[in-house]
Amino acid sequence: MKISMQTFVLTVISGIFLAACSTKVPVEGLYQSNNFTYPSIHHEHIGVGGVTSSVTNTSPATANTYAASIRNSVIHKYPGLDIMPAGQMASALGRTHYNQMMQAYTSNGVIDEKYLSEMKQHIRGMRYVIFGRIVQDSVGNHRNTYSDRIDFSTNRTMRVEYKIYDLNDKQIAWSGTVRQSAHADNSYPLPKMPNNNDDPNKPHDSRDDLVRQSLNLAATAFIQGNHDYPVAPSAYGVFRKTSNGFASRLPVKPKGNHKRS
Repeated sequence: MKISMQTFVLTVISGIFLAACSTKVPVEGLYQSNNFTYPSIHHEHIGVGGVTSSVTNTSPATANTYAASIRNSVIHKYPGLDIMPAGQMASALGRTHYNQMMQAYTSNGVIDEKYLSEMKQHIRGMRYVIFGRIVQDSVGNHRNTYSDRIDFSTNRTMRVEYKIYDLNDKQIAWSGTVRQSAHADNSYPLPKMPNNNDDPNKPHDSRDDLVRQSLNLAATAFIQGNHDYPVAPSAYGVFRKTSNGFASRLPVKPKGNHKRS
């Protein structure tokens, strides 16, 4: 049976896409309750509570952007699922009370049971609430020198602690920390030094080696002193990678269940 080139290409692309979607990101300290399942998420609803950081000052606007990233990642995981945004949570609890809850969560990484009770009271029909807390956001620079170039690299690493609370029993349904990183690179070529030894008829002169080494060192010093490291990857971009990784580890539809839950 002959297969057209178009069919072959589409098959390969589909396989690559499915493999990427099925990749599970490592999660530190992963815990999942037996009651937290694909059917329970779809039958009893899930929402985003909010995002904070224990290592950086996060503005309300930035926190809302991060919370939206979590919501989008979960929607991508469960297309068509109605997921409550963090803003709705703040409105239900009242902005002042919500801010107090998030400040406490920033400090100790735990949502107090009294707030969970209030969520259950004010938000009808929702069982699960997702919270995220950034516990690492570090930037570092690295430089590598090769025979023909110098590479300047700036890395950003972020670790985000995710928790999902079950409002029915006020317990944690899912928890774990996702680590992701990204880097930006600048590469500067070193000038090619003349090599008189390429002439086989000319005897080797060690002084030529010294000249080349000196010129190379001078060029290296100039580049290192006159070029900056690239700007660090955006915090949002790295956070989005953690939220996608988090969503990749949520429960999947049971095999053999063809009915929509």
